[in-house]
Amino acid sequence: MGQFPGAAVEFRLLGPLEVRVAGRLLPLTAPRLRYALALLLLHANHTVPVAELAEGIWEGRLPADPANQVAVCVSLLRRRLGRAGADARRILTVPPGYALTARDAELDTALVRRLRSSADACAADGRLEEAAALLHRALSLWRGPLLGGMDRRAWRPQVRAWEEERVALREKWAELHLALGRHERVTSELAAFVQEHPFSERPRAQLMTALYRSGRRADALRLYRDTVRLFEERLGTAPGPELRRLQREILRGTLPRSPAPRTSAPPGDGHPEDGHPEDAPPGKGRPGGADGEALRDAGGGARTAPAAPGDVPRPGPHAPSPARPAPPRPAPAGPPEPRPALLPPSWTPRLPALARRTPPPPAAPRHRDPLPTPPPATPTHPAHPAPGPAGPHRPVRAAEGRAPAGPCLLPGDLRAFVGREREVAALTGALSPAATGQVPLAAVTGGAGTGKTVLAVRAAHLLRPAFPDGQLYVDLRGTHPRPAAPEEVLGRFLRQLGTPASALPDGLEPRAETYRALLADRRVLVVLDDAASAAQIRPLLPGTGSCAVLVTGRARVASPFAALGVEPGLLPPGQALELLRHGAGEARLAAEPEAARRVVEFCGRLPLALGVVAARLAAKPHWTLDRMAARLADARGRLDELEHDGVAVRARIAPSYEAVGPDARRLLRRLALLPVPEVADRAVARLLGAGREAAEAAVEQLVDVRLVEAVGPDGPGGLRYRLHGLVRLFAAERAVEADAVVSATGPAHPTAAFPDEDLPHHPVVP
Repeated sequence: MGQFPGAAVEFRLLGPLEVRVAGRLLPLTAPRLRYALALLLLHANHTVPVAELAEGIWEGRLPADPANQVAVCVSLLRRRLGRAGADARRILTVPPGYALTARDAELDTALVRRLRSSADACAADGRLEEAAALLHRALSLWRGPLLGGMDRRAWRPQVRAWEEERVALREKWAELHLALGRHERVTSELAAFVQEHPFSERPRAQLMTALYRSGRRADALRLYRDTVRLFEERLGTAPGPELRRLQREILRGTLPRSPAPRTSAPPGDGHPEDGHPEDAPPGKGRPGGADGEALRDAGGGARTAPAAPGDVPRPGPHAPSPARPAPPRPAPAGPPEPRPALLPPSWTPRLPALARRTPPPPAAPRHRDPLPTPPPATPTHPAHPAPGPAGPHRPVRAAEGRAPAGPCLLPGDLRAFVGREREVAALTGALSPAATGQVPLAAVTGGAGTGKTVLAVRAAHLLRPAFPDGQLYVDLRGTHPRPAAPEEVLGRFLRQLGTPASALPDGLEPRAETYRALLADRRVLVVLDDAASAAQIRPLLPGTGSCAVLVTGRARVASPFAALGVEPGLLPPGQALELLRHGAGEARLAAEPEAARRVVEFCGRLPLALGVVAARLAAKPHWTLDRMAARLADARGRLDELEHDGVAVRARIAPSYEAVGPDARRLLRRLALLPVPEVADRAVARLLGAGREAAEAAVEQLVDVRLVEAVGPDGPGGLRYRLHGLVRLFAAERAVEADAVVSATGPAHPTAAFPDEDLPHHPVVP
C-alpha cells in the first residue's frame, strides 16, 4: 500500500471536526467546507456520490447547480490541504462522486475500534490491567459528540451509534476496575453514570456491587429501593432479575466481598470469564454465589463499536470456535466490512463475558466503493510527529494513565462557535493542573451577550482530557434577584461526586470541608457560571492544585483568586458575518453582502444579538437579509426584533440595570439621551446633578456591570465613557418610562449643561 507524501495528517471526528497537518490546526470556517469534509471522513476510503454530498451539505435547499457547487467545495478542500503541507491527492475523484483516503493518516474513530478490539483480546487472556489501559486511551479520544456543533441529518444515526459506543466502553472500563478490586475508585464515576442513564440496569448493578464491596451495604440497598421507586413511577415496571437477585444476595450476605481470583483458563472450562453464571451448570462458573465471578458481577454486557470510518477494508478473521483461531477467509466480493488493523489478520480473540450480548454494528453505507490503493510515494515527513503544545481549539492532553470517566456536568458545546482562538488558547493554557497547592483559576468577564458562557464551555470541553475525575458545572445565577446559595451548590456537587443524599452534612462549612476532602489530589475541573460575588465563589473552590476553576461573570468578582482574566469583546466584522452565516446560510450572504453588513452593524457586532438574528433567519428561510435589515433599521423597535425562542437581548441587559443603584440607573438613562457616543467624566456630575464623588460612584457601578465602557483617558486624570448601541436603546426605553425630560431642578435638556468640548460630535454607535 502506498503512502502519501507531505506532512502527517490527523482527522478528529469524536468532538468538533478537527484537521491537523504536522500538528498545526487547519482552519476551516466555511460551513459548506466543514460539511463536505465531514461526509468524506465519515465514509473515508469509500466513494461518496455527488448527490449524497449535495444533500448532506444543503439539506433540501440545493443550489441551482449542485454538482458544480460540490466540485467547488472539493477543490477548496484540496487547496487548503495542499497549502497546509498535506497531499491534496487524498481527495480523489471517483465516479459517481469523491472519496477521501485516510490511509497512513490518523483517524480517531478508526483508532477507537482498534483499541477496543485489543482491549477485548487482553481481557480474554486475563490481562485486565492492559485492557483497562487500552480502554482509557480509547475513552480519552472523545472530545464531545461525533462532529459536535455540526448537526446534519446525514450523520445523526452515526452520532447516536458512537454515543452508544462511548457508553459501552465506559461500562467495560468500570467492569475491569471492579474485577481488579478497585471498588471505591469507580463509585463516583458509576454514580454519575447512573444519573446520566437512569433507566439502564447494568450500571446500577455495578454501582450496587461497588458500594457493597466498599463497606457501604446500606447505601447499596438504598440504591435498590430508589431504583424500584423510579422504575415504578416512570416506567410502571419493576427492576429486572439481575438487580433483584443482587439485592437478595446483599441482604443475605452471600455476595462475596471481593472479586473471585482471576485465572487464565481458556473459555469453555467453566471459568467465570466464559459467560454468565446462568449459562453454566451448577458447581461450574458459580463459586461463592451467583455474583462471585470477577467480570460478570461487575456489570457484564458490552456493545460493538459502529463501523469506524477510515478503517482500511481487509479480509477479517472468521473463527468457528472461540477456543482456537481459524485461518482467515477470502474477502467477500462486495464492499468488505471494515476490520481493526492493530492485530494480525489470522488471530481471533477469545472474548469473555465482557463482550457478550453485543448488537451488530450499523449496516455498511450504500454506494460505498472501496478506494483504489494510492500510487506509492516516498514520504517526506514522519507519519506521527511528536504532539506539540495545546493550541487554540485543541484538547489538552489527557492525564497519564487516566480516562475521562468522572461526572461531566458541562452543557453541550455550541455549534455556531466563531473566533475567540486567542481567548480559548489562554484559558486552556492557564488551567492545566498544577503541581503546587495553588488552584489554577481563570475568569471570563464581560457585558451581557458577549459570549462568556459559550467561551467558557468551549474551553472546558477542550480541557476534559486533562481532568478525568470530573467536570463540574453550575449556573450561579449571579444576575438574578436570588443567586444560587453556595450551600445548595455544594450539596449538588457532593451528590454528583458519589455522596448519598442521606450522608450530606448540614451547613455551609461542613459541606465545603467534605467537598475539598473529596477533591484533594483528584483532577476535577469546576466551572462556576454567572458568579455574583467573591463570597459566593470562595466556598466552591477546591483546596489542591490538581483541580482547576473557571469563573464567568459580568463583574470581576473572581479577581482576588484569578491567575488569568479574559474579557471577550465584540466580534470583528468578519467573524460577525461568519456567525450570521450559521443561520442565514452561505447562499443568502453571498447574494446580499451589503444587507448582511447592515444587519451586523445594527446588531453592534454583539454575539448574542447576532445569534438571535441568525436563529430567526434559520427559522424563516423565505426572509431575505434585506428584509431583516429593514426590520432592524428602526431603532425604536430594534430590541423587539432581537428576540427569538425565549432569548432576548433586552432581557439579558435588564438584570445588570436592576443590579445598580438609583443614581446609576438615572445616569444611564440620561447618558442614553445624549446625541454622542462618548462623554467625559467631568461631564457626568453635571449630567447627574450630583457631586463629583457621587457621580464617580454611579458611573463606576455602570462600568462594573459592563453597561458603560471606559474607553480611554481624557486629559490629566480624566476618562471617557461609551455605551454600546443596544445598551443605549435599552436605557432610552427606560428613560421614556421614567424621566425622558430632566426634572425642573436640572437643565431643560441633558446637553444643555455641557460645554462643547465635553460632547464631541461623533456619529452615535449603532
